[in-house]
Amino acid sequence: MECALFDNYAHELNDFLGSGNKDGAVVVLEFVRLKLYNGKIVLQNFMYGTKMFFNLEEANVI
Repeated sequence: MECALFDNYAHELNDFLGSGNKDGAVVVLEFVRLKLYNGKIVLQNFMYGTKMFFNLEEANVI
């Protein structure tokens, strides 16, 4: 799946990738809209409430 990230989402991903985590990533997206565009699935921000979490330690978020 491809997606383009802007502003704080891009900074958040950059920080995570620069953290040196070598175990891979689990990404949880909350309040995301999925659309089909040109035969591909596209992620969109939904009502300015989209949240992105990386490698969660807290079970209550999931």
